Amino acid sequence: MKRAIEVVRAGRWSPAERADTVTLLFDDRYRRRLRMLGDGGLDFLLDLVEPVVLHSGDGLRLEEGGFVEVKAADEDLVEIRGRDPASFARLAWHLGNRHLPAQIDHDRILIRDDHVIVDMLKGLGADVKKVRVPFDPEGGPLFIRDGIKAIDSLKLSTTTRNKVYYGNAMKMLRLEPEVAKVPKVAVKKKAAAKK
Repeated sequence: MKRAIEVVRAGRWSPAERADTVTLLFDDRYRRRLRMLGDGGLDFLLDLVEPVVLHSGDGLRLEEGGFVEVKAADEDLVEIRGRDPASFARLAWHLGNRHLPAQIDHDRILIRDDHVIVDMLKGLGADVKKVRVPFDPEGGPLFIRDGIKAIDSLKLSTTTRNKVYYGNAMKMLRLEPEVAKVPKVAVKKKAAAKK
């Protein structure tokens, strides 16, 4: 069986090397290892080192050469539009505050159908309608892993890499850098001893 061993992001692989396509719902596009059947009949094993979020247009590199193109399948979603840019921003804020997967385009937001959320949005003045289109929501916690992978791929010394991780963690957690208090105490004791 053929094996797809790497994800190459959309635009970074040649469509001329496409061996097949695979059309997947959003929930099926976060995988590490799974037997798949391409739209054209190619039977292959997705065999990645770790789970990766797949986006429409990404290429799954086959071990023996060529790519399987990922396509986002149409899904039943809700399209949300605001009356003006301010109402659009307000609607996006309310959805983000509920940590819902959402695809934000220049003039609409797409979410999965949830009658409670739809009622809330209508109450906020949103224009809401059901649609059937591909779903590619914004990144969230899954992209933290992609960020770490990107940093690890840089040619940084271990010391520099650790400084990047430590510094970012300290800023995100709003902590003060660790300060060695022992030398300050030792200095006071030495000063007292000189008197």
